[in-house]
Amino acid sequence: MNRTRACLLCAMLVIALCRQAAAVIVAGNYANTSDANVNITAPADDFGFYNVGAVGSASAIYLGTDGDGAGWVLSANHVSLGATSFTFPNPSNPSQLVTASYNIVNNSAVLLNNTSGAGAGHHSDLVLYRIDPNSSQYGLPNLPRLNIANSTPTSGSVVTGVGRGVDRGSSIAYWDANWQTTTQAQASWSGYTLGSVRTMRWGDNAVTSTNINVNVGTQANPVYVNTFWTQFSQFGTANEFQATNGDSGGGVFQKVGGQWYLSGMIEAVTMATTTQPSTDAVFGTSTLIADLSYYRTQIEAIVPEPATGALALLGAAAGFIYVVRRHRPRGV
Repeated sequence: MNRTRACLLCAMLVIALCRQAAAVIVAGNYANTSDANVNITAPADDFGFYNVGAVGSASAIYLGTDGDGAGWVLSANHVSLGATSFTFPNPSNPSQLVTASYNIVNNSAVLLNNTSGAGAGHHSDLVLYRIDPNSSQYGLPNLPRLNIANSTPTSGSVVTGVGRGVDRGSSIAYWDANWQTTTQAQASWSGYTLGSVRTMRWGDNAVTSTNINVNVGTQANPVYVNTFWTQFSQFGTANEFQATNGDSGGGVFQKVGGQWYLSGMIEAVTMATTTQPSTDAVFGTSTLIADLSYYRTQIEAIVPEPATGALALLGAAAGFIYVVRRHRPRGV
């Protein structure tokens, strides 16, 4: 049995060898240069870059408003939930970006459940919560409601990830089997050392595995998440991304039929070995992404679409209408 297969089997039981994610780093065309200023603003074809914000030292996704006008956020329950900030166009001057911090509405947090597979009957690590518009002078974030994907990205298809993690070194690093710095010729592993500055950044990667139930809790207290994976490669996409510390709760998007969808939430990254330092991002390791198509029905039941136009009139007349491989896992 090869090491990749062994890792996948182990991941279905417990993610003790995974670590929680932090920030997205980018390689690809920037492999041997700093990524400090790479992809730190929304691209021309904006997938929803500014809908991803910060909660504590991790990330969170602003889903938009529900039928009652309440603003909802999605993040990972393993992060320390608290004040959550987003950057968005100033409502009174859209050409100007502003950043606002929001308090969580008391008792608004809702854990999503697993309804099938290995985690059936258990809570997931995905949590929804409301933010208080009165805690910001701008009211709720001036951002669009995101569309949740209704199907899992296929293996080989490209997704775009964004999160607020730490920056990486400006050139590829090489390590021996004991994780000591060495030359390329003597290296067992290669990748990047990680810094301490956190930056919101986006990047692309190809999906390598789908429909993997991962336990991000413990064997005694399991917390399963239905995931799809990407793998970090030196020779991947032009904007090849890998999650790092602080990216947990970040968004993963995919364009289908000319429309951008929120396909996933960054959950964890794998480790090359049990002794890999947490300050390294290693080629061949993977980002584990919660598959939001699996949780879509629950999300839309909690955060129903606002009624508009004819639907709003009909709702007023008839009551309510809700439109409604060489790696081992570690957490990010």
